[in-house]
Amino acid sequence: MKSKYTLLLATVVTILSFVSFSRKTFAAVDITLERDKEVALEDGSGKTGTVYLSIDSNNAYLSGFRITVNYSPSVMIEKEAPKFLATDYCKLTQSTEVNDKDKSFVFLCFNSDSDQEKTLNNVKLLEIPYTVYGSGDTDKTYFYVDVSDDERIFDLAGATAGVITDINKPENTDRTPSTVTLPSDKDDSSIKSFLLEHPWYVIGAIVVILVLIIGIVFLIPDNHSSKGRNKTIEA
Repeated sequence: MKSKYTLLLATVVTILSFVSFSRKTFAAVDITLERDKEVALEDGSGKTGTVYLSIDSNNAYLSGFRITVNYSPSVMIEKEAPKFLATDYCKLTQSTEVNDKDKSFVFLCFNSDSDQEKTLNNVKLLEIPYTVYGSGDTDKTYFYVDVSDDERIFDLAGATAGVITDINKPENTDRTPSTVTLPSDKDDSSIKSFLLEHPWYVIGAIVVILVLIIGIVFLIPDNHSSKGRNKTIEA
């Protein structure tokens, strides 16, 4: 009987450990865009401001990503304007490509395998100064993350997107795909994509299997107890 309780304890520990590991492995990645208060230009021709891009991987390791941000036609961003803020991350490579003609910029980041212990927990990664010319209502100026299914636009290298916080995202957000691709170890099979998007189905199935194993073990008669009863009867 003691061996059964030992098995039960080991199974419970295994379930808790797996759930804890799964929460980190399959955690969703939150992306936030925020901006400072805009300041009027001295000549009165417009305003300047700064947008910040932050990422929270919720304690999960993120090997890399490519994020495309689209912005208002009235906004102008210089090609050299974006500034990378978090030097402890994206050590393998990081780059920002601004396409002011299409009103978008792409942020690429790759972390090295040696940095797997580092997680992006609400880290402010990018600073993007911009200018808005004209006397219109700049409060309606928008910046939003393009979460297209096209990996040439949005790719988290196998991780799933969580909460996306945009700035005045418009209703119609159809844009032309970027041509830059992000290398990834992710398998393109539909099965793996489903599992990545619905990890709790996997966790639930494993828990059910472990519970069934426990039930079967406790239904099997204890050999030691049976032998003891047989000896008593023979005496």
